[in-house]
Amino acid sequence: MCLGDRVRSLGSKARPVQLTYIRVNPMPRQLQRHGQKIYVQVLLDPHRAELLREYAEAAEESFSSCAREMLYAHLAQLDAGAYAHAEGRDREERGRRQEEMRLARVKKRDELAGLGQDSGH
Repeated sequence: MCLGDRVRSLGSKARPVQLTYIRVNPMPRQLQRHGQKIYVQVLLDPHRAELLREYAEAAEESFSSCAREMLYAHLAQLDAGAYAHAEGRDREERGRRQEEMRLARVKKRDELAGLGQDSGH
């Protein structure tokens, strides 16, 4: 269980999280893709970073995964409708990419199979 889950389970006992909002252009050059995710760099103060590391270890998650889930949980609390819409669009895009990759593999397999038949004649 990551900190995001613990915060939700604490209910009214949880301390509010202060986030600073910045305006980000829709895909500026500094945002790079890492697989199907966007690479984001966050600077944390040392003691709070250690707290996050402890939560991640306790949850048997990576530091990044735990931080990502906490951020997603907070975004969902801020605007559940907008978050659900964004999450749905992410799922659709991921599904579309997976289908494109599957079709590319099938096409490559078929091309290789065709080459093998031609070379035997």
